[in-house]
Amino acid sequence: YAKADDTGLMAGKVGSPHICIKLSDCYNAVMNYRVQKQIVIGLITLITISGSTFIVTSIFIKEPKPQVIEIRERPVEPKLEDIQIVLTDFFEVKKFNSYDAVAHIRNPNSEFGAPNVLYEFIFSDEANQELARVGGSSFILPGQIHYIVEPAIRFQGTPNTVDFKIVRVNWQKLAPFKPLGLHLRDVTFNRSEETSSVSVTGIVDNKSPYNLKDVEVSVILKNTQGEAVAAGKTNMQDLLRDTSRFFKIEWPYILTYVEVDGRVESNFFENSNFIRDYGR
Repeated sequence: YAKADDTGLMAGKVGSPHICIKLSDCYNAVMNYRVQKQIVIGLITLITISGSTFIVTSIFIKEPKPQVIEIRERPVEPKLEDIQIVLTDFFEVKKFNSYDAVAHIRNPNSEFGAPNVLYEFIFSDEANQELARVGGSSFILPGQIHYIVEPAIRFQGTPNTVDFKIVRVNWQKLAPFKPLGLHLRDVTFNRSEETSSVSVTGIVDNKSPYNLKDVEVSVILKNTQGEAVAAGKTNMQDLLRDTSRFFKIEWPYILTYVEVDGRVESNFFENSNFIRDYGR
């Protein structure tokens, strides 16, 4: 048993498991034990709740995927140069009371050509009054020099000047572009006093890998000063690859010695211009 004395201490028998301490110390020890117990229980509860919340969140709440925003760049439009007009001229054909007109144009774009070039020849008299407009459609390949010839034009009045105007160009990419494989050879200028006419003859070689439905040969005749004095053209159909064909262009008047500037061309933009081999 224990008994408190006047000093406030508790005394026990010898061999008792109790030790003698002050009553206030016992009270403080008990209170500290309770506080520590409450703290431990609180920590265990907090850990349990946090773990449960993490497990529920991991199972039932999916992490949102990062949103992918696709940015589409606008295609860069190619900077195309205008077709250059090198020469425009016309020539009177008195025997037929008509005129031949020619335009020499150049495409400075190496990857773009035009399957359709709309144009006009505009004739005016000495008073700069318009007499006639003659329009048509042609083509031009990438980096190509092209001749546009309008023969046998008839209208009222006497023209003094002619202007050439490109109305519209439908550009189309044709790259990589290789030479066509069409060539002129044995080109000869001929003059006949008997018929009072001149002509240009030659051979067209098709060294391209294609069978072509339509091939055009255009010629400009120039005098010794380099001035154009006549122009003409002819067409040939169904020129197969690895074949050659004779051509002849005539003018019903006499010219002195001239330089012949000729070109052979075909519209490689048009699918209908290619003849398929049998069985292909």
